[in-house]
Amino acid sequence: MREMWIIVPVVAVGGFYFMVMVIIMVIAKGRQEAAKMRMEVQTRMIDKFSSAPEFVTFLQSEQGKKFVTSFEETPRAHARERITSGVTRSIVLTVLGLAFLAINLTEARDEGFVVAGAILFALGIGSTVATFVTFRMSRSWGLLPPQDGASTDTRP
Repeated sequence: MREMWIIVPVVAVGGFYFMVMVIIMVIAKGRQEAAKMRMEVQTRMIDKFSSAPEFVTFLQSEQGKKFVTSFEETPRAHARERITSGVTRSIVLTVLGLAFLAINLTEARDEGFVVAGAILFALGIGSTVATFVTFRMSRSWGLLPPQDGASTDTRP
């Protein structure tokens, strides 16, 4: 009967990792389908034009400018989303790590809280650094506006 209790943690940990893998796959599949759908809509829209001059006329119209802007805006929106989620993740991990360390100082006096707190705190700080680097790189690549507020947008 004691051998059965050994299997429970193994199944629980395996189930946890399987669940995380499934969640990641579902999110990735959803993003892939959304990108595929956008590509199909854009392809169908381009295919509707019978000649190059007709397509050029469309691109010079207000709707055409919006169509082209959607291509340019996608990387910028993705960069902003990554930075925002990085800041959120950094805050959550850092505060959670500090909470574990505070519990150890006030109540438990258990090494487990110190180890968990230190790991979570380090992950939070690492995520903060990674988010800062992403922010700086996005700005230097022109995905975000420059710091002085001047616009790099050269569109008429």
